[in-house]
Amino acid sequence: MDTKLSLKQTLLLYIAYILPGVLGLLILIPIAKLTTLSKETIFSDIALILFFAMVFSFIIITKLLKHFKSSISSVGYTSPTWRILHLLWQIPLLLIGMLLVQVIFIGLLGAGEASSVNSGLGQTLSNLDGWKMICLIVAASLLAPFLEELIFRGALYKAVRSKRGIFIGAIVSALVFAIMHFIPVLIPYYVVMGIGFALIFEFHKTLWASFVAHATINSFVSIVVLINI
Repeated sequence: MDTKLSLKQTLLLYIAYILPGVLGLLILIPIAKLTTLSKETIFSDIALILFFAMVFSFIIITKLLKHFKSSISSVGYTSPTWRILHLLWQIPLLLIGMLLVQVIFIGLLGAGEASSVNSGLGQTLSNLDGWKMICLIVAASLLAPFLEELIFRGALYKAVRSKRGIFIGAIVSALVFAIMHFIPVLIPYYVVMGIGFALIFEFHKTLWASFVAHATINSFVSIVVLINI
């Protein structure tokens, strides 16, 4: 059974998604100020916090869905069909579109801010040891895409689409998706990404397709960053 969650329910899911991570950081920051923790140690702790926060978010969200008389499958994680093979051309096309839009935006904005974002990310990853880096990559490449597709495509996109249609649903969900990443310089990148995932979900009728696309792109970005550390 296909479930369409309300905007209020979608907001509660999003709060459940970010709350464990926010609480973890709120606990870590005072500890870091009261002790002599190095930046390297703090970065390592943040990686672990993000990983376990995603795990707790998943547990809370599944409980919320049950409270909403819904489930992961009814929100959109239904079995894919052979059409999933279309991702072989859809993912590269989407990635090219994302990069093209971002390059144009950076060209207009100037490369300084983008360089600071990249260098900061590279510095963070370079300070992680092996297993903590694995935890961070798993969180970014698997757990986050799974939960974000559920929230932004399975809940928000479908809620807006049911009232305003596919086009407005894709735009609104993509804008919220982009803004909620809290990186202004990458908003065009995330908007195109969000629209692409909404259209992929619409094409395949299952969140597994947009999840695979999301996880593949995040994994690709992680590999590129690691290679350039």
